[in-house]
Amino acid sequence: MEPLAASGEDLVVALWVTPGAHRSRVTGVSAGRVTITVAAPAREGRANDELVALLAKLLGVPRTAVHLVAGTRSRRKVARIRGVSVAEARVRLGLPASA
Repeated sequence: MEPLAASGEDLVVALWVTPGAHRSRVTGVSAGRVTITVAAPAREGRANDELVALLAKLLGVPRTAVHLVAGTRSRRKVARIRGVSVAEARVRLGLPASA
């Protein structure tokens, strides 16, 4: 399964997020999802807020361009991001070309 896909003019990213980590970063790809750790705890939406901020920073888009469309209460999430292509996202997230 491809973790990055184009949907119209948006990028759709399948994610596996681990909250409460030492630092926030992309750790790779596993089981068809981009794996990310965030330092914020999974309480009161803090981990989701940090995830949105991290994706916006890494992809060079405003935070308002990043939307969690599934999994807001789960580690398995789907984000829709406006203003970035699949190829550009692969490079900016440090993913291999086949991911």
